[in-house]
Amino acid sequence: ADNSGHGGDMVDFHIFLTDEPSVKWYLKEGFEASRHWFSKSKVPFGESFEAKNVPVPLKANFPGVRLNITGPLEAHVFMVRRYPDDDAAISETSDRVADASMTADGTVNGTAHLENTSTIPSYKRLLQFFESQEGASALGPPVGGMLSGDIVHTSGPLTSLLPKSRRKVRRNLLIGRMHK
Repeated sequence: ADNSGHGGDMVDFHIFLTDEPSVKWYLKEGFEASRHWFSKSKVPFGESFEAKNVPVPLKANFPGVRLNITGPLEAHVFMVRRYPDDDAAISETSDRVADASMTADGTVNGTAHLENTSTIPSYKRLLQFFESQEGASALGPPVGGMLSGDIVHTSGPLTSLLPKSRRKVRRNLLIGRMHK
């Protein structure tokens, strides 16, 4: 991909999951209802990446998806521009998978989790955006996913619901009763 028009900007991706298809992700409440899943740092603007070997916590966090009870699993991807001083703020910039019990605000049961993505400066800016509700509106999501000059959002399904199937009625030949 050609990113020459963007001055070689680097971006970070922060991916959140939800099983509520109608969640208002652009509001603080909707963002907080999502679970952080994965972060990828230092991606050149315009380049793609794959989240290889990153387990999706269906059993732990989204059992209704596995049982076809809740909505399909949806990913909300936030691309956040990196600032030049971001590298000085953290010692490592590898991919990070969220702790299974971590909420969107980077806490575990209300207590700050020491080794988590909230140490990444761009993740902190994303949290601050939702804390301040800068640009968010109850009228609907922002046009084109632009939350600010530094934050862009997109989303898509990771799973789909299975069609409801009817169970066949069987007749017990020995007794003559109907069974479902």
